[in-house]
Amino acid sequence: MNKNSVLYHIIPGAIFASLILLFSLSLAISRTAPVIHSLEPTRVSPGDLMVVNGRNFGISRGKVFLDNNTLTTSFVESWSENMIKLRVPPLNSSGLISIETGGGRSDGALFVLSDRVPDLAAGAFLPGKPFLSGINNSSFHPGDLVILKGDKMGSRKKGSRILVSIAAEAAADLLDVPEVENFTEVPEDHIYSWQNDGLSFFLPQEAQSGPVYLHTASGFSNPVSIEVLQPEGLILSDSRKLHISQDIIISHIAALPGNALALRVPRPQNRMGQKLDSPPGEAGYLLLEELESGETLVLKNEYDLELRSISYDLSQSDIPREYNNISMLEDWLEDTPSLPASDFRRTALAVVKRETHPLKKASLLFDYVIWKLEPELENPEKEAAMWLKTKKTDSLGYASLYVSLCRSVEIPSRVVSGVWYSDNSEIGISHHWAEIYLPECGWFPVDAAASDSLLEIASGTADNDGNSMDFPGGFGFLDASYISFSRGEQRYPPLTDTGRTNSRASYSRQNTYAEWIGNLESCSISWKDIGIMP
Repeated sequence: MNKNSVLYHIIPGAIFASLILLFSLSLAISRTAPVIHSLEPTRVSPGDLMVVNGRNFGISRGKVFLDNNTLTTSFVESWSENMIKLRVPPLNSSGLISIETGGGRSDGALFVLSDRVPDLAAGAFLPGKPFLSGINNSSFHPGDLVILKGDKMGSRKKGSRILVSIAAEAAADLLDVPEVENFTEVPEDHIYSWQNDGLSFFLPQEAQSGPVYLHTASGFSNPVSIEVLQPEGLILSDSRKLHISQDIIISHIAALPGNALALRVPRPQNRMGQKLDSPPGEAGYLLLEELESGETLVLKNEYDLELRSISYDLSQSDIPREYNNISMLEDWLEDTPSLPASDFRRTALAVVKRETHPLKKASLLFDYVIWKLEPELENPEKEAAMWLKTKKTDSLGYASLYVSLCRSVEIPSRVVSGVWYSDNSEIGISHHWAEIYLPECGWFPVDAAASDSLLEIASGTADNDGNSMDFPGGFGFLDASYISFSRGEQRYPPLTDTGRTNSRASYSRQNTYAEWIGNLESCSISWKDIGIMP
């Protein structure tokens, strides 16, 4: 092989192959979501240099987000595959930083503004226990991002939980265990980030002013007190206490040794205007083991519930136009088979026209649903495609159509299922209504079916023309007779790979009510109506 062949053939070929390899690697990297490993430092002030360490950032610059706001390129000093250096812009609060490239968007990493996170005079550090040392603010609206700094904060994957007050004061002594029945656990979908030295979560709507605790396998942290700012125009009535009962009868059992029956017993959930008299996390599945063929079991399910009527008197000026917690609300914007939002988008846009404010859009869609639908209890329309054609449906149809319309115009919403209690009966009437999410307000109740006299017809309290002068629910109000069991469809994974599950349409929308495990061949399960006693 002569020298010219090497110069003109082999070397150019090798260079070309290297370029192809580099291009392939760059393309592969660009299609892989970036991952943030650490921030240095995590506690900063405006103007400080922050180093973002991670992988899959790519060779060319992507986007940097501080919460949901894009950082302008003038603040990015350098960008490489594993490191980004940036200057902290003028900010008003701590938050989360994330990186977006062609491969997707990373999870958020917590950064804290030093002058916005006061140290807490929370008492002595307890060895081995989680410790809360700072918080990003002292007062919050429902849905605001709460950022806690500290140490030994653990991992929620190991059973850790955040407890916020619903009617509690901090324990008198750091060694005292808080009364957990006066707290509610922050739901998984409200948790934004969790690291050993810091975590963040969106404040649940049912939270009240009072202490916040972190509970890990090591015990309870010191408390942090917060003030919860309720939305303007919210009115809660005096409380009403009810005793709830439900019998579950299991009969016609056919089983061999090595069997079990798991029951997902629906229970009311804490929400604004509704408080269950039981500790957080107590409700789950009930496991019955080694059932015997031929026996009959009667399970008594009883508990106390405190209810209040909810009423909102809001104007558009009370509610911001934009959402600052959209990541928490993504599940409530989904297009699903039972809530086909895309099928109703054209209709919804025709109703709201150029309106952009979420409260006004929701009000227009509420009026439209009442105008279009009529209550029908004997043979209600169940198919989404037929709701606007037959125009006659039950409360589930009303709520589902309304939620589908709202989701189609970017209003987070969900169907709520439960019972409504008439003073004329000791049995709750299965009923469905809707909730929409409004910025700085939280979940806002909407019952189009009740405003169309459906509950009066169902309970026999409407006049001869099927009309009522006093509706129990409507746009922004529910009386103290609504008991919610599920907010959105609840999906439970099977406990075993071989178990058989069943579901049923009822006062709680969930994919599993019972699961037959092992050598349980068959049994009959009778879920009795919800009994209500004042």
